[in-house]
Amino acid sequence: MELYILNSNYERIAYIDQAESILWNTKYNNIGECEIYIPCDTEMLECLQEGNYVYRSDDDMFCKIQTIEIETDVENGDYIIATGVDMASILSNRIIRWEVTFTGTVAEFIRKLINDNVITPAQEYRKINRFRFNSTNFSELTDTITINAFTDDLLETIKTICSTYNYGFKVSYLLNEQILEFKLYKGIYKGSDQNDEYVEFSPLYGNIISSNYKSDSSNYKNLCYVGYKNTSEVFDLLSVYNTETEPTGEDRKEIYVDGSNTSREITYDDLKALYPNVTLNGTAYYNGDIIVANISDEKIIVTDYTYLLLIRILGLNKLAEHNRTQEFTGNIDTLNSYEYKVDYNLGDIVKVINDYGIEAEARIIEIMESDDNEDGYVVEPKFEYIS
Repeated sequence: MELYILNSNYERIAYIDQAESILWNTKYNNIGECEIYIPCDTEMLECLQEGNYVYRSDDDMFCKIQTIEIETDVENGDYIIATGVDMASILSNRIIRWEVTFTGTVAEFIRKLINDNVITPAQEYRKINRFRFNSTNFSELTDTITINAFTDDLLETIKTICSTYNYGFKVSYLLNEQILEFKLYKGIYKGSDQNDEYVEFSPLYGNIISSNYKSDSSNYKNLCYVGYKNTSEVFDLLSVYNTETEPTGEDRKEIYVDGSNTSREITYDDLKALYPNVTLNGTAYYNGDIIVANISDEKIIVTDYTYLLLIRILGLNKLAEHNRTQEFTGNIDTLNSYEYKVDYNLGDIVKVINDYGIEAEARIIEIMESDDNEDGYVVEPKFEYIS
């Protein structure tokens, strides 16, 4: 594994290709990290400093060094342990400064959050330089969302939304342009043997050396009560569930979300996101139901039909944060099987089967690469089963 060290001005100051060990842990919709374990000398100690950066030309993750540790040993020599964190963590330094009520695509909402709080904020002192948003693949990211956000941690909001909608995100460093670039993306589906790009990790293929399986329903909820104000401004509750029939008894797992601040006034773009084929000509209809109550001065007031749809979406978004989870980690054969970044990549959906016949389509949500003098190069993916 070959690394470059950049100083705080993003200038290359060192090249590392002979470390004792390197760990490089990338994550699909979370923050990755890296670790460098290398013999200590004065020159290397000057390069591996807090605030400097770690760059790989063959990977999108770009890390900032946060901790430096020095081990001294008379027999084995002295070593530096430098730990870095994914530069996407820079978003944790911002909150959502102004209240945002939004209906539209998930991608547009995240772009708005980053523009308003990082790239072009109202206050110049909140701006992060050398940062841009890549929206070239927005045509592939069509999921819609209705949401209200205010004073939330920007990074945590993005992580939660991406986890809910199965999006990945990354902040890469473009060396030639010297700029940080945020991008949303979706992994490629490779979980069916009818697919030319089919990938299976299983004992049959002999490409899993060791594995660990975990199923967890501790966070699972299946019914959400959404609080809202009806047309008489009286507080009411709407129950939303994600099962075929409303769950009852012990099977009923309830949660609450407050939607009382959801406005009945929306923009034409928001309305189009809900009803793509709608046209406004006085009053708008959908399947025979009136969806708009009043239009004046470009303000659109929706009827209960549309308003309750917005409230329902809030409930479904909340439930999506409380799914059952199944995780599978495996140390895989990197020599005689699939090749990382050629046959599969972070975020891809593949077929996974363990030694006890538990099988499912699973998304690769994390990749741990390690490269050390003793074991050589090893790839360890972490899978999350698709329910």
